[in-house]
Amino acid sequence: MKALTFQGPGKKALEERPKPTIAESTDAIVKITKTTICGTDLHILKGDVPTCRPARVLGHEGVGFIEAVGPGVVTFKPGERVLISCISACGKCEYCRKGMYSHCVNGGWILGNTIDGTQTEYVRIPYADTSLYRVADDADEEALVMLSDILPTGFECGVLNGKIQPGATVAIVGAGPVGLAALLTNHCQHRRAWIESGPPFRATLVTQHNHYHPIGGYFQHAHAAQDGPVSEGQSQASGYSPFSA
Repeated sequence: MKALTFQGPGKKALEERPKPTIAESTDAIVKITKTTICGTDLHILKGDVPTCRPARVLGHEGVGFIEAVGPGVVTFKPGERVLISCISACGKCEYCRKGMYSHCVNGGWILGNTIDGTQTEYVRIPYADTSLYRVADDADEEALVMLSDILPTGFECGVLNGKIQPGATVAIVGAGPVGLAALLTNHCQHRRAWIESGPPFRATLVTQHNHYHPIGGYFQHAHAAQDGPVSEGQSQASGYSPFSA
């Protein structure tokens, strides 16, 4: 099968790899039908993630069909369509029982990091019962793949952790996929959002939504805002350093 692999800082390769097999009873093998990239993949390619070693298959997001399951998997069966979570959760450790799945002592962010990931044709998913989600066969793959990581990251980190309250004015710094996800999931929460829009095509996406205002250089223009406080909440999205402003 074809797989995109990390080959060291600044290096990647499309390689032929053997199809993965069941290694543990709780594994599933998923045939990938849609995947995508993440800002984290770019950090890996820059050499900023020491846990990801050369030759690793990249990627932690995807949609596909169950190809095979281990004898310990009870929730899924071959042929079912699934969404892959970017976080592998054993469901049994102390952190999983608290709902802190990214801190799972047996999993966490391992796909495309410490084990082979999803930017390939087939992937082995550990702890399948608690790391996959069944999806409808006719659901839109382009939309579904955003739910592996990007959209929930924008919502969890940009809205929930930011404690954004209804009616608030929000500043979103960065209009990449995660910044736009924070903007979209803020939809029912805020009165107005200022978003650091970056390239013109992203500004066009932002202006398609009422009450969203793209600006170039948030920190330079913030004090020019009228009608109340500049912002009551901020979302720092990937790819921008506020210290360079």
